[in-house]
Amino acid sequence: MKWLFILCILGASILIGGLLFYTSIIAYERTEEVLEGEPLFIASGESHALETITFVGDIMLSRDVENTMKKYGASYPYTHIEEYLASRVVVGNFESAIPSVHIPTPSMTMRFSVDPVFIPALRDAGFTHLSLANNHAFDYGQEGYTNAQDILRQSGMVPFGHPYELATTSVSYVEGAGRTVALVGIYAVVANPSVTELSTLMEVVRAQSDLQIAYIHWGNEYELAHSDLQETLARNLIAEGVDLIVGHHPHVVQDIAVYEGVPVFYSLGNFVFDQYFNSDVQEGLMVTLSFDGTEDAYVEVIPVSSINSRVSPRILTGYERTRFLEALAKRSDTSISDVIQEGIIPVSFPSNELHMTNNSI
Repeated sequence: MKWLFILCILGASILIGGLLFYTSIIAYERTEEVLEGEPLFIASGESHALETITFVGDIMLSRDVENTMKKYGASYPYTHIEEYLASRVVVGNFESAIPSVHIPTPSMTMRFSVDPVFIPALRDAGFTHLSLANNHAFDYGQEGYTNAQDILRQSGMVPFGHPYELATTSVSYVEGAGRTVALVGIYAVVANPSVTELSTLMEVVRAQSDLQIAYIHWGNEYELAHSDLQETLARNLIAEGVDLIVGHHPHVVQDIAVYEGVPVFYSLGNFVFDQYFNSDVQEGLMVTLSFDGTEDAYVEVIPVSSINSRVSPRILTGYERTRFLEALAKRSDTSISDVIQEGIIPVSFPSNELHMTNNSI
């Protein structure tokens, strides 16, 4: 009996060890599939009851930002903000190339190069997805763009989007809480994608996702109000089923609108940047979409500023927050001015689609 008991224990140990080894192999293969395939982010583990996606504006780690990080450390730009980047998914616009040979960007010049040594701090701060659909991704040609993709992936983040092409590689899919959310990176500074291009892409995206979020580089620099070109593209995207639109590029925070129940954040402004010539370019927005698996959801509007804390944004509170949100509400859609001032915009997910709730308009 004693030997039989020992044999049973030994057999059970071997069985459990084999299962653990098999599970680890499957997990490794799945990780390799995600990192080596098209831009894709699949969360590991169980889905949580509350899911959040946070968006910020332009991130530029060259020029004076690089000089500051060399002095204070790679994590310095995120010192005041890390606790607010604790979302499961954090999306930013990576406004630069990463050439294989880094050349520091001189002051007042516009050809941005980022030293790869500063990239892991982005992931450590909480970023998971970075758009390359912008006018600086090709500052060092195809090589600088491709190398940026590789470095970002190697650091554990997902690059998506292209400055000249609109294709399936422009899209990253996020899964959680029983839904698949598509993040679509679009470049539209010079001209809008054609209706045909949008329709072709969005037909594929809708077939693979429940919610579609457009993350767009567009608009006129330093203008607080959106342009007609931006509004045309926003309406075209909504006609194609896009559920939320978040913009960047103007370097200032632009107005917020709602068309057919779909919120449009025309520009989140700068997040980490070395522009200091007025308050508008040193203030930005973080936008966090939160939902709990039901039709109830909300978008939190979080103003930030790097005034007196160069290249290191902090959350605006108290009077500063009130002043900023009141000014933003005045130049935004009047139907949502009250909720903008509160900083919380209710939304809903009827039939797996994201729309403004009736009590918010």
